[in-house]
Amino acid sequence: MTDPSAQSEVRQRAGISPFAGCLISLLIGAAGVACLGVVLQLTLRGDIYLGRGSPNETRVWLIREYSNQGLGLSTSRVATRDGGGHPACVESRIRFILWRSDGSAQAITYCDCSLTGGEGHIDGPCERAIP
Repeated sequence: MTDPSAQSEVRQRAGISPFAGCLISLLIGAAGVACLGVVLQLTLRGDIYLGRGSPNETRVWLIREYSNQGLGLSTSRVATRDGGGHPACVESRIRFILWRSDGSAQAITYCDCSLTGGEGHIDGPCERAIP
C-alpha cells in the first residue's frame, strides 16, 4: 500500500485538487466537442447564423472559391429607429479571415435605410445613408 503522507505530499506538489483537475479536463473536452461541431456545421451547411434573426444577427460562412478561401463574418444591428420603434437603418459589417487570398476580399461597413412612409430605401456608407 501507499503511505498517506506520500499521497498528501504529491497532492501538495500538484497544486490543484483532483476535483479541479477533473473539472478542467471536462471543460477542455467540452470545448473540443464544440469546436468539432462548429467545423462540421460549416463543412456540411456552409454557414452558421447566431442571434435572434434579422436585423440583429451574426453570420459565419465558409468561403470556398479558388482564389479566396477562409471564413466570412457578417454582423448586422439596428443603427437608428423611426418614431414608431421600427428599424429605420440597419448597419452591416462584413469581415474576412482568409488563409488563401488574392486581395479582392476587403472588409466593408454599409447601411440599409428605410425611408419614412415606406417610400423605398437607400443604402451605402453609413455616414451618407442615414437620413
